[in-house]
Amino acid sequence: MGKSLCNHPHSHPPPSRGKVGLTAQSHQTRSRGLPGNQRVKKLGPTPDKRPGMKPMKSLVRQQQGAAALEFALVAPLFLILFFGVLDFGLAMYAKGLITHASQEGARYGTIYHLSPPTTGDIQGYVQRYLSDAKFSQPVTITVTGAGGASGTPLTVRVDYIYRFLGLPSFLAGWGDSLNLSAETVKRLE
Repeated sequence: MGKSLCNHPHSHPPPSRGKVGLTAQSHQTRSRGLPGNQRVKKLGPTPDKRPGMKPMKSLVRQQQGAAALEFALVAPLFLILFFGVLDFGLAMYAKGLITHASQEGARYGTIYHLSPPTTGDIQGYVQRYLSDAKFSQPVTITVTGAGGASGTPLTVRVDYIYRFLGLPSFLAGWGDSLNLSAETVKRLE
């Protein structure tokens, strides 16, 4: 009687009789189910009858509540960080654009022309440069030294007030705008 009732190629000892919590049925009978009203004794205590343990549904609800609380705490910080990166990225883009515009205006004003460019010519050139770059925000363009003698300095300054888009103004010490300026000085040829 050393043979098992199981026809599977893997080998395991036949089920033992008399151990607590185990049934005296073969692997085949357990996998197929029992005919009729026969009942199988469960291998361990049921989850509801364990002393000091909460039911599984309660634990899942507590974990979902903890995840919602963590999200509620982290989401505002994430949004502030996201809009901060976005706003400062746009501000630095605007700073680079007005810096390049002031350099182009100074270069235009210092190269040799038959008739030297006037302050209005240089301001118009800088404004066209910004328009071509699709920068339609109002800027202040200040030009000093236009039309002077060769070797004298020409200064082109572009001022722009950047208004924050999404960064909350409730952060301590921060306003809702940032003053950006770029100044280029070159010598007339």
